[in-house]
Amino acid sequence: MASLQRHLKDTEATEALGAELALMAKPASVICLHGDLGAGKTTLARSFIQALAGEEIEVPSPTYTLVQTYDTARLSVAHVDLYRLTLPAELDELGLDDLLATHQVIVEWPERLARALPADRLDVRLVTEDKARIAQLTGHGAWSLALKRLSAIADFLKDTDWAKAKRLFLEGDASFRRYERLVMGSKTAVLMDMAERPDGPAVKNGKPYSAIAHLAEN
Repeated sequence: MASLQRHLKDTEATEALGAELALMAKPASVICLHGDLGAGKTTLARSFIQALAGEEIEVPSPTYTLVQTYDTARLSVAHVDLYRLTLPAELDELGLDDLLATHQVIVEWPERLARALPADRLDVRLVTEDKARIAQLTGHGAWSLALKRLSAIADFLKDTDWAKAKRLFLEGDASFRRYERLVMGSKTAVLMDMAERPDGPAVKNGKPYSAIAHLAEN
Protein backbone atom coordinates (compact mmCIF):
# COMPACT_ATOMS: atom_id res chain seq x y z
CA MET A 1 0.00 0.00 0.00
CA ALA A 2 1.22 3.51 -0.81
CA SER A 3 -0.23 6.92 -0.07
CA LEU A 4 0.34 10.58 -0.79
CA GLN A 5 -1.45 13.85 -0.16
CA ARG A 6 -2.07 16.71 -2.55
CA HIS A 7 -3.21 20.25 -1.75
CA LEU A 8 -5.66 21.40 -4.42
CA LYS A 9 -5.87 25.16 -4.24
CA ASP A 10 -8.59 25.55 -6.88
CA THR A 11 -10.70 23.76 -9.50
CA GLU A 12 -7.81 23.81 -11.98
CA ALA A 13 -5.66 21.89 -9.49
CA THR A 14 -8.40 19.27 -9.09
CA GLU A 15 -8.63 18.94 -12.87
CA ALA A 16 -4.85 18.63 -13.11
CA LEU A 17 -4.91 15.76 -10.61
CA GLY A 18 -7.54 13.97 -12.69
CA ALA A 19 -5.40 14.34 -15.82
CA GLU A 20 -2.33 13.12 -13.93
CA LEU A 21 -4.13 9.99 -12.71
CA ALA A 22 -5.26 9.28 -16.28
CA LEU A 23 -1.61 8.70 -17.19
CA MET A 24 -1.80 5.47 -15.17
CA ALA A 25 -5.20 4.29 -16.41
CA LYS A 26 -5.55 0.74 -17.72
CA PRO A 27 -8.31 -1.84 -18.27
CA ALA A 28 -9.65 -3.69 -15.20
CA SER A 29 -8.45 -0.86 -12.97
CA VAL A 30 -10.57 0.91 -10.36
CA ILE A 31 -10.45 4.40 -8.87
CA CYS A 32 -12.78 5.09 -5.93
CA LEU A 33 -13.68 8.71 -5.21
CA HIS A 34 -14.71 9.47 -1.63
CA GLY A 35 -16.01 12.78 -0.29
CA ASP A 36 -19.07 14.79 0.64
CA LEU A 37 -21.35 16.51 -1.85
CA GLY A 38 -19.44 19.31 -3.54
CA ALA A 39 -16.03 17.88 -2.62
CA GLY A 40 -14.96 17.75 -6.28
CA LYS A 41 -15.49 14.09 -7.15
CA THR A 42 -17.29 14.75 -10.45
CA THR A 43 -14.80 17.48 -11.40
CA LEU A 44 -11.93 15.05 -10.94
CA ALA A 45 -13.73 12.24 -12.79
CA ARG A 46 -14.58 14.55 -15.70
CA SER A 47 -10.98 15.72 -16.16
CA PHE A 48 -9.78 12.11 -15.86
CA ILE A 49 -12.07 11.01 -18.70
CA GLN A 50 -11.32 14.05 -20.86
CA ALA A 51 -7.58 13.40 -20.48
CA LEU A 52 -8.09 9.83 -21.69
CA ALA A 53 -10.17 11.06 -24.63
CA GLY A 54 -7.57 13.68 -25.52
CA GLU A 55 -10.21 16.38 -25.86
CA GLU A 56 -12.84 18.21 -23.83
CA ILE A 57 -15.72 15.85 -24.58
CA GLU A 58 -19.05 16.21 -22.83
CA VAL A 59 -18.91 14.26 -19.56
CA PRO A 60 -22.28 14.54 -17.78
CA SER A 61 -22.65 13.34 -14.21
CA PRO A 62 -24.18 9.82 -14.17
CA THR A 63 -26.20 10.65 -11.05
CA TYR A 64 -29.44 9.40 -12.60
CA THR A 65 -28.15 6.84 -15.11
CA LEU A 66 -25.68 5.48 -12.50
CA VAL A 67 -23.25 4.39 -15.24
CA GLN A 68 -21.87 6.21 -18.28
CA THR A 69 -19.32 4.53 -20.55
CA TYR A 70 -16.83 6.07 -22.97
CA ASP A 71 -14.72 4.41 -25.65
CA THR A 72 -11.48 6.30 -26.18
CA ALA A 73 -8.65 5.46 -28.56
CA ARG A 74 -6.59 4.26 -25.61
CA LEU A 75 -9.14 2.26 -23.58
CA SER A 76 -12.77 2.08 -22.48
CA VAL A 77 -13.87 3.93 -19.35
CA ALA A 78 -16.89 3.55 -17.09
CA HIS A 79 -17.95 6.46 -14.87
CA VAL A 80 -20.12 5.14 -12.03
CA ASP A 81 -22.10 7.26 -9.55
CA LEU A 82 -23.79 5.24 -6.80
CA TYR A 83 -25.31 8.16 -4.87
CA ARG A 84 -28.85 7.19 -5.89
CA LEU A 85 -28.34 3.44 -5.65
CA THR A 86 -31.24 2.02 -3.64
CA LEU A 87 -30.96 -1.76 -3.96
CA PRO A 88 -27.82 -3.92 -4.22
CA ALA A 89 -29.55 -5.88 -7.00
CA GLU A 90 -29.29 -2.78 -9.20
CA LEU A 91 -25.56 -3.40 -9.48
CA ASP A 92 -26.23 -6.65 -11.31
CA GLU A 93 -28.53 -4.83 -13.73
CA LEU A 94 -25.79 -2.30 -14.41
CA GLY A 95 -23.34 -5.05 -15.34
CA LEU A 96 -20.76 -3.64 -12.95
CA ASP A 97 -18.84 -6.91 -12.64
CA ASP A 98 -18.36 -7.05 -16.41
CA LEU A 99 -17.18 -3.43 -16.48
CA LEU A 100 -14.70 -4.10 -13.68
CA ALA A 101 -13.15 -6.83 -15.82
CA THR A 102 -12.83 -4.85 -19.05
CA HIS A 103 -12.91 -1.10 -18.36
CA GLN A 104 -11.03 1.52 -16.43
CA VAL A 105 -13.70 2.22 -13.81
CA ILE A 106 -13.96 5.41 -11.77
CA VAL A 107 -16.58 5.29 -8.99
CA GLU A 108 -18.22 8.05 -7.00
CA TRP A 109 -19.77 7.05 -3.66
CA PRO A 110 -18.10 3.61 -3.58
CA GLU A 111 -19.22 3.26 0.06
CA ARG A 112 -22.64 2.24 -1.30
CA LEU A 113 -21.29 -0.93 -2.85
CA ALA A 114 -22.74 -3.87 -0.93
CA ARG A 115 -19.60 -5.90 -1.59
CA ALA A 116 -15.88 -5.75 -1.02
CA LEU A 117 -13.96 -3.25 -3.10
CA PRO A 118 -11.46 -4.68 -5.62
CA ALA A 119 -8.03 -5.46 -4.18
CA ASP A 120 -6.29 -3.48 -6.96
CA ARG A 121 -7.67 0.02 -6.60
CA LEU A 122 -6.88 3.64 -5.89
CA ASP A 123 -8.83 5.40 -3.14
CA VAL A 124 -9.03 9.18 -3.49
CA ARG A 125 -10.55 10.98 -0.51
CA LEU A 126 -11.40 14.64 -1.13
CA VAL A 127 -11.89 16.97 1.83
CA THR A 128 -12.82 20.65 1.61
CA GLU A 129 -10.60 22.90 3.70
CA ASP A 130 -11.39 26.62 3.63
CA LYS A 131 -11.56 27.43 -0.11
CA ALA A 132 -9.21 24.63 -1.10
CA ARG A 133 -9.31 20.84 -1.12
CA ILE A 134 -7.08 18.15 0.29
CA ALA A 135 -6.78 14.93 -1.72
CA GLN A 136 -5.58 11.87 0.17
CA LEU A 137 -4.60 9.12 -2.27
CA THR A 138 -4.09 5.50 -1.18
CA GLY A 139 -3.00 2.85 -3.67
CA HIS A 140 -3.71 -0.84 -3.15
CA GLY A 141 -2.23 -3.71 -5.16
CA ALA A 142 -1.03 -2.59 -8.59
CA TRP A 143 -2.07 0.98 -7.79
CA SER A 144 0.49 1.05 -4.98
CA LEU A 145 3.37 1.01 -7.47
CA ALA A 146 1.55 3.40 -9.83
CA LEU A 147 1.15 5.92 -7.01
CA LYS A 148 4.82 5.64 -6.08
CA ARG A 149 5.80 6.30 -9.71
CA LEU A 150 3.51 9.35 -9.93
CA SER A 151 5.06 10.74 -6.76
CA ALA A 152 8.61 10.06 -8.00
CA ILE A 153 7.95 11.73 -11.35
CA ALA A 154 6.34 14.78 -9.73
CA ASP A 155 9.36 15.13 -7.41
CA PHE A 156 11.73 14.80 -10.37
CA LEU A 157 9.94 17.35 -12.56
CA LYS A 158 9.53 20.04 -9.90
CA ASP A 159 13.26 20.77 -10.00
CA THR A 160 13.47 21.01 -13.80
CA ASP A 161 12.43 23.50 -16.48
CA TRP A 162 9.49 21.17 -17.20
CA ALA A 163 7.83 21.58 -13.82
CA LYS A 164 4.77 23.28 -15.34
CA ALA A 165 4.62 21.25 -18.54
CA LYS A 166 1.46 19.50 -19.65
CA ARG A 167 1.92 15.75 -19.34
CA LEU A 168 0.38 13.52 -22.02
CA PHE A 169 0.26 9.76 -22.33
CA LEU A 170 2.59 8.46 -25.03
CA GLU A 171 2.19 4.98 -26.47
CA GLY A 172 5.36 3.03 -25.75
CA ASP A 173 6.94 -0.25 -26.72
CA ALA A 174 6.14 -3.74 -25.47
CA SER A 175 8.52 -3.44 -22.52
CA PHE A 176 7.70 -2.58 -18.91
CA ARG A 177 8.73 1.04 -19.53
CA ARG A 178 6.14 3.80 -19.66
CA TYR A 179 6.35 7.08 -21.59
CA GLU A 180 4.89 10.57 -21.39
CA ARG A 181 5.12 13.55 -23.72
CA LEU A 182 5.85 16.84 -21.96
CA VAL A 183 4.48 19.94 -23.66
CA MET A 184 5.27 23.52 -22.68
CA GLY A 185 4.44 26.10 -25.29
CA SER A 186 6.26 25.15 -28.49
CA LYS A 187 8.72 22.91 -26.62
CA THR A 188 8.23 19.16 -26.20
CA ALA A 189 10.17 16.36 -24.56
CA VAL A 190 9.74 12.66 -23.89
CA LEU A 191 9.81 11.35 -20.34
CA MET A 192 10.61 7.66 -19.84
CA ASP A 193 9.43 6.05 -16.62
CA MET A 194 11.26 2.84 -15.77
CA ALA A 195 10.48 1.50 -12.32
CA GLU A 196 13.10 -0.55 -10.51
CA ARG A 197 12.71 -4.27 -11.16
CA PRO A 198 13.76 -7.22 -9.00
CA ASP A 199 16.49 -9.46 -10.41
CA GLY A 200 15.32 -12.59 -12.16
CA PRO A 201 16.54 -16.14 -11.49
CA ALA A 202 20.23 -17.01 -11.79
CA VAL A 203 21.12 -18.14 -15.30
CA LYS A 204 24.94 -18.35 -15.24
CA ASN A 205 27.55 -18.47 -12.49
CA GLY A 206 24.88 -17.63 -9.95
CA LYS A 207 24.06 -14.32 -11.65
CA PRO A 208 20.71 -13.19 -13.11
CA TYR A 209 20.50 -12.10 -16.74
CA SER A 210 20.18 -8.42 -15.75
CA ALA A 211 23.59 -8.55 -14.01
CA ILE A 212 25.28 -10.41 -16.88
CA ALA A 213 23.93 -8.02 -19.52
CA HIS A 214 24.47 -4.97 -17.25
CA LEU A 215 20.87 -3.85 -17.68
CA ALA A 216 19.86 -0.60 -16.04
CA GLU A 217 17.83 -1.23 -12.89
CA ASN A 218 15.75 1.96 -13.02
